[in-house]
Amino acid sequence: MKRDDIFCRSISELLISYSQNSLSVEEATTVDRHLENCRICRNELVLLKELQQLEQSKGIEMIDPASIIEQLDPVKLDKNKTVPTVNAVINDIVSHESDNTLSRYDKTKRSVEIIYRFLLQIRSFLKGQYSALNGNDWIKLEKRRAALLRKVLNHKYVSHLKPVMQLQAAACVSRGIIFQLHGNTVDAETNLGLSVVVHWALNSFNGLEAHRFLGEFKFYQGDLDSAEFLFAKALQSTESNYREHNLLLRNLGNVFYVRGNLSASRQYLEQAIAVSNRLELPDYAAQDLLNLSVIDFHQGYPEQAAAHCEKALAIMTNSANAHLKGSLHSNLATFMTAQGLYKNARIHYQNALQFFQKGHFNQEAVQVIRNNALAEYECGSVLKALDIINDAIDMYPEQDALKCQMFILAGRIERQKGNSEKARQLVNQAIYTATEINEHLLLDAAQLENAFIALKENKLEDVKQILAKTSAIKKKRAIASQSIFDLENESALVEAFAAIGNHAAAARCIRRLKRMLQQYKKLHRNRACYNPNAFNQTWNLVTKRLQQLVLS
Repeated sequence: MKRDDIFCRSISELLISYSQNSLSVEEATTVDRHLENCRICRNELVLLKELQQLEQSKGIEMIDPASIIEQLDPVKLDKNKTVPTVNAVINDIVSHESDNTLSRYDKTKRSVEIIYRFLLQIRSFLKGQYSALNGNDWIKLEKRRAALLRKVLNHKYVSHLKPVMQLQAAACVSRGIIFQLHGNTVDAETNLGLSVVVHWALNSFNGLEAHRFLGEFKFYQGDLDSAEFLFAKALQSTESNYREHNLLLRNLGNVFYVRGNLSASRQYLEQAIAVSNRLELPDYAAQDLLNLSVIDFHQGYPEQAAAHCEKALAIMTNSANAHLKGSLHSNLATFMTAQGLYKNARIHYQNALQFFQKGHFNQEAVQVIRNNALAEYECGSVLKALDIINDAIDMYPEQDALKCQMFILAGRIERQKGNSEKARQLVNQAIYTATEINEHLLLDAAQLENAFIALKENKLEDVKQILAKTSAIKKKRAIASQSIFDLENESALVEAFAAIGNHAAAARCIRRLKRMLQQYKKLHRNRACYNPNAFNQTWNLVTKRLQQLVLS
């Protein structure tokens, strides 16, 4: 949910004024046009309006926990320091409630601040008692916070704050999502976590959105255990809320997909599709079908995957969701490429690009261009692939990170064509751009390409120096590629390590490459795009190198 697009960020800065009808006609028109196609900004506008309505209708200031964190002692609490006891917190609240010089509004505001400060101090204190704030440790910590808050709110002199905390919890959800949209993960987790803790303390299942959004946050952070716990807990109380029921089932499907349990993932997604069909929600059903198509594709059924995408597009005829339509066309093109249907794939890549450009989803648009270029390369149209990449660089001159990816991709193609000098020029442009924008992963990818170019020129000392300082190759990488293009690059990495005598690293890469080859052959067996010559050549390289490493 993090917003990376520059245009979206500029629109976001106008949304508060837009919601209060204080923009000029020209600015309001620009925002209107963007909102028609941008789901993320539409969601943020809804959240902002919800916060404003809560404050106006209830006459209560919705307190931002981030402002309280700034007031706390910057020195982290440890086991030797203490936090206020439950009785101390209750006494503090009661003393403010009995202060006749304060208005009811100020009393309530101060009481809420005391409760929030207490919860934040507890979290800081308990952090040192757990090895990591994820999975079971995170669940235990938040349950302890909820239990202590329950003791506070159940006291007879404080129980009148329960409905106020319920409202504050609702505000925390909206504020947390807005922070997450802007990439502020710290304040996002603080707000969403507090909302969930309040709902647990009140034994309330009204916080379905809090559980789902915090679960999605944990999911994107890689904490699958916490995400599954939150989704499953919320699912227990969604009998009367079918929209949330659908979203939670889909999210559970995503959790099991990432874990590699595709059969469990399929079961949850099929349940989600049944719910969305019963409610006649085309966008929901289309998203479920898109996720299901990805599972089909990874299990080696591109025809079935394509059929799901086509069905999803058919039910979205009247939808204005440009992002989802673009994603469906993009995936459909990928599935058709896997079947060797390049002519049809090109049409869907073009459709996907139009939808993403219409909604100003530049990152997705460039990814489509990249996949289109790879498809052209896969079927032997190398010049066409380079033309597509050059058009992308011209199309997005201000998108440095995206432009850097295109330089790297073009450099790879030129290197594999044998044009080392041209490849080095492109890769050096990528290195310069990545350095300017401080993108370490892109810099590593570009440096890795430089190593492959040096290997072709037999400059082994240069290869050794580059590989030694490139951190990307030291990390465990997921096996997700089905492209012969990526197999060729992985085999180049094997060659590079073998050439400089790093046999341990070469062996690790060979094991990974063998799994990639098996996955590629399984997926593309009997497909028109299956390239047996390239596959056999790469497989022979793996076998040969493995024998050499064993002998050495």
